Amino acid sequence: MNPELDEQLSALIDGELDEAAAARLRQQIDASPELRQRFLALRGVDERVRGLAGPAVPSDLHARLRARIDGDDGDTGRDTEAKPTAPVARPLARR
Repeated sequence: MNPELDEQLSALIDGELDEAAAARLRQQIDASPELRQRFLALRGVDERVRGLAGPAVPSDLHARLRARIDGDDGDTGRDTEAKPTAPVARPLARR
């Protein structure tokens, strides 16, 4: 398939096409088994992605961000300093 057609199919799935363009593309999908198969595959990917859970957001995130924006340190007693999750690579010493 060509990327431009994939973009149009994605736009159809996302409801981004105007009615006339959507109707024309649906006619093409109905007339072409290959295009219909590609449309169904893209729609399946879209449904799976939409079904994924988003990241957990702390309940006090908004208040902490607002405090930082307003210039308050927003100290909530939580350690907000980033900690590496893996060992940090250090340069090798030259001999």
